[in-house]
Amino acid sequence: MSRRFTAAIFEHNTVVTICFFIVSICTFSAKAIEIKVVTEYLKPYQIKKDDNTLGGFSTEVIHALFELTGDKPNIKVMPWARTYHTVMNSQNMMVYSLARTKLREPLFKWVGKLHREQLYVWGLKSKFSRPFTTLDELKPFSFATSRGSNPEQYLTRHDFTKLYRLGNVERNIQMLFSERVDFIISAEFPVKLRCKKMKFDCANLIKLFDIPELNSDLSVAFNLDTDPAIVERFQHAFIKLEKTGVVTALRKKWSLPY
Repeated sequence: MSRRFTAAIFEHNTVVTICFFIVSICTFSAKAIEIKVVTEYLKPYQIKKDDNTLGGFSTEVIHALFELTGDKPNIKVMPWARTYHTVMNSQNMMVYSLARTKLREPLFKWVGKLHREQLYVWGLKSKFSRPFTTLDELKPFSFATSRGSNPEQYLTRHDFTKLYRLGNVERNIQMLFSERVDFIISAEFPVKLRCKKMKFDCANLIKLFDIPELNSDLSVAFNLDTDPAIVERFQHAFIKLEKTGVVTALRKKWSLPY
């Protein structure tokens, strides 16, 4: 095969590749739309930065996701109860970081896993010296929990009655350290971040009970009324983020345990 012929083939293949790439972009761009997104402030997943913009591990994953799809995110931050109600009663709306539980499994169209959370019951060492062994032992005590959250739904299903349903996760910490409630439920890394931010001494906390049923994947999801083509586009993009190591790299950046 002559060099001239080989060069011609290479040139032809290059042109075909470029043309295919351009057509793919044009086709993809034609699908690009603004997507409404709702979330809450929840350190380290969604945080309010010093310039009042939204940051955090999950938010950075979301922006990387939208860069792949070419769509534009319109993100609104609300208290969790309002966030949950809004996404449940809307169309073509995304929510993150949503705990993927058995109860919620059929209620959403799931895009991808952000992080695995292991939740514990926490109290103050000044009041409790050792862990509990059964769930029923916790029922006489009071809990501060975020309204509409995975822990709040769990405690309600298991007939806990002394629940203070709050609109802000930081108020849970305040209620605990002011001894207005006995317990809160949280993953270890987030609760320590909140303590540090609010100037509470984490050394005063004790891990009192592990609830494996509450452990879940914090995820990205759409409501059921979302166009299947939109969901599929984001699912494929999320798979690419995982395969290229973007999600793993961001977990390391934010020092999240695996």
